[in-house]
Amino acid sequence: MSYATLQNLIDLLGEDELLRVADRDGDGEVDEDAVTQALADASSEADSYIARFLPLSEVPEVLVRHVMWIAVYDLAGNRQTDDQRRRYEDAVRWLKDIAKGTASLGIPPNAADPVPGTILTSFPNPRALTRTLMRGIL
Repeated sequence: MSYATLQNLIDLLGEDELLRVADRDGDGEVDEDAVTQALADASSEADSYIARFLPLSEVPEVLVRHVMWIAVYDLAGNRQTDDQRRRYEDAVRWLKDIAKGTASLGIPPNAADPVPGTILTSFPNPRALTRTLMRGIL
């Protein structure tokens, strides 16, 4: 599942900037297949960091924005600008902080996951058959 769309990228970058990074064959048109693949790859990369939150009931805008910066970096290939590299590095750093728990998506982790530092205890059922209960039966 991709967290961002072509329209999200157009809204973020504008058509001219998107054309600079996503015109693969030089025909003056955005290569939508390349954009779709870059967004899917960036979303997959994000999933590797936010796995404990999956599946998401809603996608936070902050996640969409960081996924888009990763996709732009990938689309730019060997023509990446310093600004694109910096935004990519910032996005990956943020995802690492999410994974470490020092940053937040703004949503709670899956309820099944124990909270770090929590001690889990169990109280087994008492034994059903004891020597005292069995006395006189045999």
